Amino acid sequence: MLDAVGATPVDAGSCQVAVTLSAGVVYLPCPGAESGALDWQGALRLADWALYHGKENGRNQAWIVTGLLAPVPAVLADLDGAGHGSLPPGLLDLHCVRGPRQQDSA
Repeated sequence: MLDAVGATPVDAGSCQVAVTLSAGVVYLPCPGAESGALDWQGALRLADWALYHGKENGRNQAWIVTGLLAPVPAVLADLDGAGHGSLPPGLLDLHCVRGPRQQDSA
């Protein structure tokens, strides 16, 4: 999806505008989460954090939560404390997929 969106700039009349996207994704059922411990609201909070993590780290990328490395309550409590900021290491198993390199718009 990142490649498809970023492949062709949009004609904005006097210039071409590069289009990119950022995404946050959570594997479900989430590896490492106790059965039933991660409800849809918790999964949505993780995906939202992953989305903003991608935006803060350069945009044009998808961050995927592939598993939990700590109990769900601890992860969610740290999410509450971090907002959209950095989480302490050792809570999430993450993978990043980057989109195509963009040319400067002229």
